[in-house]
Amino acid sequence: MESLSTSDEWCLLQALKGRLTGRLGRYDVRQRLESTTGPEGIFESRRQLIETELREMLRRTDIALSLPQAKFHIFRERLCELCTLLDQLVSRSIKEDFQEQSLEIDEGPLFLSVSSGPLERARDSYPNLVELDRFLANIPQGLIKFFDLLTGPHQTIFELPNNIHDENHVQMVVTECNDILSQSFTSRFSQYPKPYRSSKGEVWEDTQFRDRTATVFALLFQRFSCRTRHEIMLRLSEDSTALSSQPILHLLLSCCRESNFWQQVLSAPEEVNFSAERIQDICAWLQESTSKDERPRVLIEESGIFSSWAESSVGACPRMSEPLDELLENGAFESLTSKNFDKILPGKTFSRVDKRILALRLGRCLMDFFDFDLNTKWIHLSKASSSPLRSSIPCLSFFSGIPVSMKPHIFRMGDPILLFFAKLLLEIHLGDRIEIDIHPKAEQNRTAWVKLVEYVDKAEVSEVSKYLQAVRECLHLHTRIPFSVRSGEYRGREAHLAIRKTIYDQIVRNLESELAPSHAQASKKRDRSVSPPRNPTSYHRRAESSWYQENHSALLVNQSLKKRCTLDVQANALPQPIGVNEGRPMTLLQPVYNISRTESQAECIQAYLQPSRRDDFEIAIICALPLEYDAVSYIFDEFWDENGDPYGRAAGDPNNYTTGRIGRYNVVMALLPGMGKTNAASAVSSMRSSYGGLRLALLIGVCGAMPCYQNVEILLGDVVISDAVVQYDLGRQFSDRFVRKDTIGDSLGRPNKDIRNLVNIFKTDLGLDRLGQRTAHFLKQLQTKIARTPRRGKYNYPGPAKDKAFKPNYRHKHHVSPTCICRSNFGDSDPVCDEAASASCRDLGCDDEHLVIRERISANLQTEQNNSDATFQPSVHVGAIASGDKVLRSAADRDMLSREAGVIAFEMEGNGVWDEVPCIVVKGVCDYADSHKNKEWQNFAAATAASASKAILERYIRVESG
Repeated sequence: MESLSTSDEWCLLQALKGRLTGRLGRYDVRQRLESTTGPEGIFESRRQLIETELREMLRRTDIALSLPQAKFHIFRERLCELCTLLDQLVSRSIKEDFQEQSLEIDEGPLFLSVSSGPLERARDSYPNLVELDRFLANIPQGLIKFFDLLTGPHQTIFELPNNIHDENHVQMVVTECNDILSQSFTSRFSQYPKPYRSSKGEVWEDTQFRDRTATVFALLFQRFSCRTRHEIMLRLSEDSTALSSQPILHLLLSCCRESNFWQQVLSAPEEVNFSAERIQDICAWLQESTSKDERPRVLIEESGIFSSWAESSVGACPRMSEPLDELLENGAFESLTSKNFDKILPGKTFSRVDKRILALRLGRCLMDFFDFDLNTKWIHLSKASSSPLRSSIPCLSFFSGIPVSMKPHIFRMGDPILLFFAKLLLEIHLGDRIEIDIHPKAEQNRTAWVKLVEYVDKAEVSEVSKYLQAVRECLHLHTRIPFSVRSGEYRGREAHLAIRKTIYDQIVRNLESELAPSHAQASKKRDRSVSPPRNPTSYHRRAESSWYQENHSALLVNQSLKKRCTLDVQANALPQPIGVNEGRPMTLLQPVYNISRTESQAECIQAYLQPSRRDDFEIAIICALPLEYDAVSYIFDEFWDENGDPYGRAAGDPNNYTTGRIGRYNVVMALLPGMGKTNAASAVSSMRSSYGGLRLALLIGVCGAMPCYQNVEILLGDVVISDAVVQYDLGRQFSDRFVRKDTIGDSLGRPNKDIRNLVNIFKTDLGLDRLGQRTAHFLKQLQTKIARTPRRGKYNYPGPAKDKAFKPNYRHKHHVSPTCICRSNFGDSDPVCDEAASASCRDLGCDDEHLVIRERISANLQTEQNNSDATFQPSVHVGAIASGDKVLRSAADRDMLSREAGVIAFEMEGNGVWDEVPCIVVKGVCDYADSHKNKEWQNFAAATAASASKAILERYIRVESG
């Protein structure tokens, strides 16, 4: 477990919350909804929602909290992003107050005794937030001054951006942070129904019920002496640990002569004291017990089986149970409707809550018997003859023993046990049979798996519930279990514990949450409200109507806000524990299509399912240099291969791959064995053999570029995106000249329509502006992420003073050395000494008077002088890129190629990738392809290229399958 107090961002929010205690104005969402109508009302609703989320976030900083290591790292990334956004959103009026404040600032003790260390460390990354803390600390205590965070009648501390895209992003980040906290608070404060067994540790760690069952069954089946096929039914009761630390088994044993008669048996642990007699023959003992009106209690020891007669009972009795298969067939789980209300009799059907209780018991059963061939024919519901059906207790029917130790079952897509259980939960939920056949072999169940996923999608269109989430988790459990088994948490432990915990976390916990009181109440509210479609495809179809987009979004935002209570942060107010889940679906850690608790269609937040096969990857990233690979690795949102490669590769493929997710796309990344087109072509060809579903490849890295093209200045750190690739070293070498073979766009072919349409958007003012803004945003994220590692500063902007573009005729050579021969050589073809090629401009005496004057450099220098905190925002350029196997270090050749081929940048791998897979080349400018080039800008250029690539993927529209 990792304490949040170790996070500088958490400490910073704690400090701000302390400063704002007693200074935040009262905020009642319900009083503000009257004016939220029309287009302006939609935006105001969103602001109110973000205000509410942010206040709730601050309120929760009062409570000391620790998270599991994996969740801690996820939450910290979101927290860094939130603080980065808030730092950028500090309002101008507040900043003006910073400057006007004339009093000396005395830090004093921070809220909750937070040391100044975290704030000092946070100063570089979040200067405005740290300054805000100092400003709030300096307000005189006697001065009555109230604030709102984003919207309200008082002075606001933060200003939201003016476009809907950025507003949505702000809301997404703060909501994701609250979602993770809600899950943690829920597990800490909520009161779930008592666990099925809790005699030691976590529920999933307690295997005593399974162990006890296996031991008892092995001895019983060994001692049946007759030839009758005996059946044992195990009741899944709730009081298995009521009398001892070990479970008491409630059994029904079929009698030898009357197979329809059953003997009730209690199998008690040895701690239960009663006078016992040894049982030599189970069959003879059963015949004797049928004549008694007492229930036999059985003691199982290594030395044998012993019995005693317990409290009065009915002795042997007819089977008072029904197979679940028959109950489904007879409509016992049908929901009450206007068509069947006259046919449904009281006590003869299951209510919604009854069905949830049954599902939870069966879910706990799956945790114990995941290696047992579950089937509706072997699941029975046992009850007294006069009892209503809802009081039935589920039983499992066995005709043989079960393994003493759980088998480390190998789960694959279409696993019959998981598929059966998901189908059973759906049938109980829908109240009807689902006509899908499940084959004993997983490989023959792929069609059945797809159909069941479609059933869940359809069900979620009208209802969002933990129950359906549990069903979906069951269908995808085969992708989670292998990673749980191999994870560090279970390394060195028995695999079955990892499987049990995964089943508990993904299925049982959701079913438990479904029965939590507040969740049930919230579910009813959602059932009565307008629910957004759960299938993303169906949403996109509905979203084609602009009226639906605007009005439905506003309606859902308002509904979400109405569910909020008044949030009033007052002085000396004690933090209120967060109760159960408030109906908010868990996000981030649950691999299903989730909607955030805002329930707003426009602000839908998805958690992403790890792909189960290589064909599920659509995006490839290729890097030629390790430094390019390093930069790209920081834009991944999560990796699928943290604990080793789960996907493998095709025969003959020598590549090593990194897999993960960037945004909504599954991405596979390869590092080339070397530079040049041959390495690139070979690697990409092998990649396609392993990953057949690729639709787009991004070649990401660094390049040289023209300092100016068609009056557009290109600076170091800018990004170039390809609309064509020219192989500039392909052609004929004559005695007096080199002639390239083809013209632009022909030698390597045109990109496909999908890519042409995407790149053309980036040639528009709107598209280019958006791309530039998102590139700058992701660059800031990347820099913030690495700032908390030992590599801090690796991707910092080197500064405009180091961005030097010399005139084309000014060569990189010795200018002041009295002895070097190259001092007096000025022509393009004149020789230059080897020492000069590797020396810096400073060492050689290259004179800044020969620099090309560029307006952007002058403006950046002026900005840097006026504001030391100003950040460089790279520009994005779209154009043709020259590609060849030579490193270009000649300004004269550079300019000639640009004039003849219309290229704006130069690199070495694009021509090897271009014709192998639909490709976009994304390169950060690290030099000007002249003799003065050096490696000082390579890391920053790689970071800007990586950031632009993530921005491109945001704009790349996924193609619907089928």
